[in-house]
Amino acid sequence: MDIVVYSLKAISYTITNPAFLVILFVLGLVLYSKNKKSRMIEKMILGSERHSALELTLSQIVLGILGGIGASIISTSLGITFKDGSAIILMFLISVILMMLKPRFICFSYSGAILGILSLMNILISEFFLVNKIDILDINIVSLIALIGVLHIIEGFIVALDGQKGALPVFTKRENETIGGFALNRYYTIPMVLMVFMVKEQYYFGKEIAIGNWWPILKGTLSNIQLESLMLSMIPVVAIIGYNSVTFTKSKRGKSFFSGSLIFVFGFVLVGISQLIIDSYFLQLIAVIIMPVLHELMIKFERYKEKNDKPRYFNEKEGIRVLEVGKNTLADKIGVKSGDILLSVNGDIIEDEISFPKLLKECGSKIVLKLKRNDEKILEVVYEKISKSERFGIIFVPKKEYQSVSKTKFKDIIKNVIEDKNENSR
Repeated sequence: MDIVVYSLKAISYTITNPAFLVILFVLGLVLYSKNKKSRMIEKMILGSERHSALELTLSQIVLGILGGIGASIISTSLGITFKDGSAIILMFLISVILMMLKPRFICFSYSGAILGILSLMNILISEFFLVNKIDILDINIVSLIALIGVLHIIEGFIVALDGQKGALPVFTKRENETIGGFALNRYYTIPMVLMVFMVKEQYYFGKEIAIGNWWPILKGTLSNIQLESLMLSMIPVVAIIGYNSVTFTKSKRGKSFFSGSLIFVFGFVLVGISQLIIDSYFLQLIAVIIMPVLHELMIKFERYKEKNDKPRYFNEKEGIRVLEVGKNTLADKIGVKSGDILLSVNGDIIEDEISFPKLLKECGSKIVLKLKRNDEKILEVVYEKISKSERFGIIFVPKKEYQSVSKTKFKDIIKNVIEDKNENSR
């Protein structure tokens, strides 16, 4: 187990290194800025934040560090190694460049495929034209695909655990009916170490560690000759993983768990594929090409499920559906939950989202709220400490038809809002 201890020491040094702390601080500021903007939108809609921008940012950083530790231990235990001086670090840089072109391309399936094709071309050109290989592109494809698999395993776990935080309510039309849902958007910084090998005879220092016969677990990452004459070292890298999705058929937590499970399984599939391509450059090329294709199929499967599954947040004939409830708001204190259908206030039927605030103003200091939970259970809640200055803090799935912003001038929208506000205040 010395190699696991060695990798733990290496990752500990990485995350406490001043240079890394500066990088982490800068990335933290970027994440905080994104979270701050989304929390401003949430506060405008609900009157409160379910999670503060600082809380969201800290969870991204802490989970990222824990994920990096996990990825480092798993990859070194499996025996995922790369030649010293190879361009494996380019995979992380390519993913950032692709993210700038399109956010979902941050996935290492795409950057890894690009790097893998370049590496295989380097090998084929070298053997066909009898020229030396370009050392920087001499990358072990088995290790490359296995590493991407490990990163997806870690990503799947993090998304299932944390992907629902900071989700914002969204709406769309389906069969001429408005349905509600959530947009999920999270990024994580993953500091980790990669194992590289060098020839012992080229160096005159280093500490020998005991490696059991069990290592490496994965075949094809190192040859028998390399195992007898190599010296292992660790290089630090910072990976960025991102999760973007929209759901209209599941709860926030349900969607993140579903997506995380798919990503988790995808990672295991890639690790398995890496063991089927050890002795064939042709199979390695197929694997490199199929990797992003499988990722695209996974995305299409999620979209298919969203398109064909029953919407979760839609209105029935009676009452009005709750999409989201603000934390520590009046609705939260009363016990209203996302997905509930509000039926009446103090005996008066709630027809739509416009009638509800009018009925609420007539309640005085006591409110008797009748609601349906889980589309079947009827509940009646009583609350007697209503403050006129306290915001109810709820967003409904609208029943009323609204003008399309794309077809309406902005000044007309503002005028309509002011008129509605004046009418409601009378």
